[in-house]
Amino acid sequence: MSRPFYTSFAWAYDLLIQEPVAERLEFVTGMWAKRGVTRGAHVLDAGCGTGRYSVALAKRGFKVTGIDASPEQITEATKRQEGSETEVDFRVADICILQAIPSVDAILCRGVLNDLTDDASRQAVFPAFAEMLRPGGALVLDVREWRATEERKRRCPVFEREVETDTGLLKFRSVTELRP
Repeated sequence: MSRPFYTSFAWAYDLLIQEPVAERLEFVTGMWAKRGVTRGAHVLDAGCGTGRYSVALAKRGFKVTGIDASPEQITEATKRQEGSETEVDFRVADICILQAIPSVDAILCRGVLNDLTDDASRQAVFPAFAEMLRPGGALVLDVREWRATEERKRRCPVFEREVETDTGLLKFRSVTELRP
């Protein structure tokens, strides 16, 4: 399955997909705080993409490791970090495989679990998270509700966006095909 958002269009991902990062991080860090995970804690951004959440967490004082399976996304995440006075440990890695990182205090995994479409990945991801997360740590997941997503994609299977870039106008068109 071709995923141009994550590969050939990684450089434009943040231009094409807008998200209210600050608002969402207020919720995430609030949930973590209830579990004792505050500034200085080591957190994993599992499926970090272009690093927008990783860098924002680092700016809030967390020690962040960001992993993503896409080398192109990690390249963009590393660029985002440049000049931001933050330090995030970005790595190309599979969230379904235990990573060689010190135990983390919290894990954020947003918008990634829906991409695990085979049974083996679904069965591997949570044991991997459990091994990386310290006892009593906090796991925050953001998963789209399938029926609502399916209905939305049936109504509007085409996503189009035009944005001006340094090299000209980018016209992006993505068509979703549902296969039950």
